[in-house]
Amino acid sequence: MATKLKKRVSDLSYIGPRRVMRGDLADASLEGVVFAPTGRTPVPTVIIIPDWLTPARSYYEIARHLASWGMACIVPKLANTALNDAGDLSEQLTDLIKSLPTMQLGNGAAQLSDDAIALLGHGLGGAVVAETASQKLSLKGVVAAYPTDSSPSPLDYTPHATAPALIICPGYSAGLSTDISKDFANSWGAPVVMRKVPGCTRMGMAGNNILERFGLSETNDKKPLRAQLSLITGYLWYQLSGDDDYEDFASLESEIAGTEVVLTRRQHAEAEIASKESKHLFAGLHR
Repeated sequence: MATKLKKRVSDLSYIGPRRVMRGDLADASLEGVVFAPTGRTPVPTVIIIPDWLTPARSYYEIARHLASWGMACIVPKLANTALNDAGDLSEQLTDLIKSLPTMQLGNGAAQLSDDAIALLGHGLGGAVVAETASQKLSLKGVVAAYPTDSSPSPLDYTPHATAPALIICPGYSAGLSTDISKDFANSWGAPVVMRKVPGCTRMGMAGNNILERFGLSETNDKKPLRAQLSLITGYLWYQLSGDDDYEDFASLESEIAGTEVVLTRRQHAEAEIASKESKHLFAGLHR
């Protein structure tokens, strides 16, 4: 099993086997880009919500990667009318989700499943997906990568979330960081897995980030970024498809190369109780 997982993690870190076409949301009277695997069979859908001040095009590489593994991936251009206003963005995202069943993309060349939708939010986008996931929407899963605080606070909504989530937290806390990953995961109202990917940070999540524009980079090692992308891809595919071969990506017990599990307060308490019960049982068997 460990060997199969290791190979799967490695495979998912590279482009997948599906041919990908690119289109826009003009048919739905919206701004944004969609990447989808070719074919007439309805495919699950992932919507990416960018971080604050990060252009949508910075996520095209991630979107194309997810599409190559069988998921249509939409990168909408949402209008942020107020500084750091996750509430306004969440309203727009909710409207987009509700309109998906009626969308005809590329004259029908891309068929979107209306009951297999997941969200991937980065930074401020993580706050947006928290509020959206608390609404009465049929979401299969959520990935919040390095979620940050916003107005309103996402922690007002996380306890009411109904979709399972993967939270990616930083390996360390910067002095002026607005990261709330751990509080986010601790208060999430549905099954949650929190992992960190040593070597990856919020700034390095999207391509063409500010550091790269000035010829700088946070790391010359691409392995952490591939591990992060593999983790996201495997988790989303499992939640959207229910494919048991990918269940390890949603498990706290799995050893996924390049990542580390971070237990929430509840999970830590449950692990301690299980450990004590196991010790008592072992002692009882040897009396």
